[in-house]
Amino acid sequence: MREKLLHFPCVSRIHSTSERKNPPDFRWEGAKCEVLSVDDREKESKSKGEHGKRRYWNVILAKPGTDDQMLYTIHNQKIVEKLALTEPVNNENIVDLNKIHFDSDKIVDKAKKEYNLLPGKGWAEGYHFVLRKLNSDPTVEVVGRDKKGRFIKIIFNARTGKFVTKITS
Repeated sequence: MREKLLHFPCVSRIHSTSERKNPPDFRWEGAKCEVLSVDDREKESKSKGEHGKRRYWNVILAKPGTDDQMLYTIHNQKIVEKLALTEPVNNENIVDLNKIHFDSDKIVDKAKKEYNLLPGKGWAEGYHFVLRKLNSDPTVEVVGRDKKGRFIKIIFNARTGKFVTKITS
């Protein structure tokens, strides 16, 4: 059922790869994560989050009850870098994937339609996404700009799809 709930292509790629290639002491099952989209390094890239998809993602996968974490960098749905981290897990930010029911494709459409979110320009091109906890609730953040050109973050509850807040900078 996880594949149906999450559109983030990077998460499903890590799931399938981690089950096959990770050592037995670090498996996907029970792990929690934080997901962040990253600017495309190739400026000619057409996909800049318009439909909830990005070519580059960073995913931090944390093993509950330990300080073990894996940082994955995804490019075009393939793991291109994997780095083991052994620092304290920030449980305030990591999300249980089984609690996610709204993801990047639905949330970006909602942000554009209901809050007039426009794509970012400059150092954060297009729309960006962050999957993490806010006040103990799983959230999906969509980052873009408002009509005045200011960067804005629109945050939705990832479980219910309801608007949480918006932050303008």
